[in-house]
Amino acid sequence: MARLNKLLLVALVCLLGEAVYGQSALTRPRKLGLGVIKTIRDVSIDDATLDSPREFSELISVVHPQEWKPNFDPTTDTLLEKAGRVSFQREIWSLEFGFKTLRVINVGGRDIWYFVYFVRNIGDTRVPSTTASKSIEIKGTKRELRFVPTFLLQAHDVKKAYCDQIRPEVVSKIAAKERVTHGRLHDSASISRIKIPVSSETVDRRVWGVATWEGVDPRADFISVFVEGLTNAYRWEPPKGGYKPTHDHLEQDLVRSKALQVNFWRGGDAIDLDDNEIWYGIPLYPDDLARQQKVLQIYKLNNPTEYQWVYR
Repeated sequence: MARLNKLLLVALVCLLGEAVYGQSALTRPRKLGLGVIKTIRDVSIDDATLDSPREFSELISVVHPQEWKPNFDPTTDTLLEKAGRVSFQREIWSLEFGFKTLRVINVGGRDIWYFVYFVRNIGDTRVPSTTASKSIEIKGTKRELRFVPTFLLQAHDVKKAYCDQIRPEVVSKIAAKERVTHGRLHDSASISRIKIPVSSETVDRRVWGVATWEGVDPRADFISVFVEGLTNAYRWEPPKGGYKPTHDHLEQDLVRSKALQVNFWRGGDAIDLDDNEIWYGIPLYPDDLARQQKVLQIYKLNNPTEYQWVYR
């Protein structure tokens, strides 16, 4: 009898211990694990601060500077010669970006795809300047930055694209599911209002956010998320057919912003969406090159990659 009472006491202690531990795990905010966060930063930021010397086509096409030989100055100082070798300089900054795999939450019978992420200002701002010897010098500086994001979910196989939707009531449910404390998970509107200070080795000032999409085709298996706003880098292209003289000074170049393309794929069916069936990257078929090439064509990639920087 004494042995039975002892066993019952041990069992009761274990049950109470499990109940207390379970309650603590549910109520204590969970720190997002480093093992499930993918972190990316733009390492080519210096290259975006200036263009290689090229022809200033707008000036030549509109102003039509004439070729002539100065009496005292070198020919390289004429407008025509200078317009043929111009390097455009600009300040460029970038934010560090970390994210979790795409997930799905059901709210009121609707499947909402969501993308939890953080942005961190690590002081990646570059300022080019011309020295006395007319060489280009790039200096680093640190200042507050804003993240004004655009998230586009591209379902390649069904040829559909979805813009991020602002739904505060959904964000609160995602915050509860992900165990994010109240006020720390922003949508694309609220995060754009925050001035993000520079983080240091001892002070982490990352800001968490989430992008959401409703009505995504459940047949979508090959997916990319395009993120704009992580950098102010851009690339511009001259108009087809050349520049035309105008009196309204409208921009004629095609300006493409630098964006991050993050790839995902899923292996489930269209009936029951499951978080566990969405993977980071693209499907790999090392033993079937023809099938692998088809996947690359779907994602518009040259090589298998989990992410890449593109201009859109």
